[in-house]
Amino acid sequence: MWKTLAFLAALACGGAGALEGRIVFVNPSGQVATVAPDGGALRVLTREAGVAFRFPAWSPGGDWIAAIGVRGEGGGVYLLKDAASAPGRRVFARADRAPIYLYWAPDGAVLSFITTHPQGLALYLAPLDGAARLVTTGQPFYWDWTPDGRRILIHTGTPGARGRLALLDPRAGVEERLGGPGFFRAPAVS
Repeated sequence: MWKTLAFLAALACGGAGALEGRIVFVNPSGQVATVAPDGGALRVLTREAGVAFRFPAWSPGGDWIAAIGVRGEGGGVYLLKDAASAPGRRVFARADRAPIYLYWAPDGAVLSFITTHPQGLALYLAPLDGAARLVTTGQPFYWDWTPDGRRILIHTGTPGARGRLALLDPRAGVEERLGGPGFFRAPAVS
């Protein structure tokens, strides 16, 4: 069973690191841990009192694990290495914003995630070598990376003045509107 789970986890992330046999999960204490497919070599990667982790995700190359940590009404986004001695790094933390979902860029160099925000939901980007920055807001908010990881297709809102269907170039800060949004939700780039 563990080998099947490891294979499925590797397929989900598309990374070589997970194919080498590690499974990431949240343990009963709410902490992020990894284990070998045979159930051995357990590593607990976080030990944050009062923080409950969720949605751990391998980077596409299998080098990093991203996870959401929730405390009260706010929370944080953490980058972790699969080593018991490697400290994690928090790339986002707000007492008034709760991270909801995260998604790696195809090249694994940037982590995207959405949080609650006074204007609905907010899309943040966190490069591996820096802090997270707010890119845009909307409600509801759906997005997908282009295969080269250079742009993000977003669909926010509903048909009408507040809705958007656009390609974002986060490096240049450019948004290319693609027309009015529809009743579909999650966009996909093929």
